[in-house]
Amino acid sequence: MPRENDYLIRLAGSGWGASALKALGLPAPVPLARGGTAAPTPLAGKRFLCLPLPCGFACEMAEATLAALGAETRRVAAPVDAAIDGIVVDATACTTTGDLRGLYDVFHPLLTRLARGGRIVVIAAQPAEQDDPVAAAAARGIEGFVRALAKETGKRGVTANLIQATRAVPAALAGPLRFFCGGGSAYVTGQALAVS
Repeated sequence: MPRENDYLIRLAGSGWGASALKALGLPAPVPLARGGTAAPTPLAGKRFLCLPLPCGFACEMAEATLAALGAETRRVAAPVDAAIDGIVVDATACTTTGDLRGLYDVFHPLLTRLARGGRIVVIAAQPAEQDDPVAAAAARGIEGFVRALAKETGKRGVTANLIQATRAVPAALAGPLRFFCGGGSAYVTGQALAVS
C-alpha cells in the first residue's frame, strides 16, 4: 500500500501526472513493501521458495530462518502454480561456469511468478575462501548475476541481494536473511553482504 507521502505514486495515479511521466520517458512507480520488521513474525502470510543447488550448505538454515519469521516455505521440483513473495537460492556450491548456468536455469521460469515487491536472496560462498581460481571467479560471477537480476526485476519493486557466507558459521545467516527478506530492505537491491 502506498503511503500518503508517496508523492510520485499519487502523481502517477492522476491523469495528467501519468501523461507527464510517460512524456518524460519515466516508468510508473511501484509501491514498495516496506516496514514491519519489528514484529516477531514479519513474514507471516508470505510464500517463499528455498531452492538448493546440489551440494550447497545453507538451504536448511535459510529455510528454518524463514519459517521462524512466519513465512510459508517450500522447495520446488515442479512448476510453481501461484504467486510467490520471495526466492532464496543456496548457491554455495557454485564453482564452475556450468554451475552458473544452473543458477540461471533455476531463476528463469520463476521470475514471472514473483509478486510485485518480492524478494530474491542468493546465498553464495565467499570468493576469498575459494582455493581454486575458477571457483573464486564463479563466486564473483554470482555477484554480477545478482546485480543484473536486481536491475531487471527492480521495475516491479522486487529486490535482489547476495549474502556471501562461510561454511563455518551458517547460523550467522539469520540476521541478514531477516533484513533482506523483510520490509526494511525495500530500498536495498543489488548488494552483496559478506557474513563471517
